[in-house]
Amino acid sequence: MPNGLDVHIPSSIAEAIVLPDDRKASEIKRTLAVALYREKLLSFGKARELANLSPYAFAQLLGERSIEQHYGTDELDEDLAYASGTTHPS
Repeated sequence: MPNGLDVHIPSSIAEAIVLPDDRKASEIKRTLAVALYREKLLSFGKARELANLSPYAFAQLLGERSIEQHYGTDELDEDLAYASGTTHPS
């Protein structure tokens, strides 16, 4: 999938979401990120990237939604890369 993955949401569903139109896409992404993380289908780093949040903000979001954080090899690799200075926090 070189260009990502597009998901179509029918207009009848999009219109039923009780949020201002300018917040719908970001809230759907955040909700999807939390759900995929909760089900261990995405690492913390990839889920927060999908949610377009900093590590701190995504951790807060997980807490607000009562989702326990799990720590795996992806998270360890990200932490080690950050600690060695080879990556910058988002």
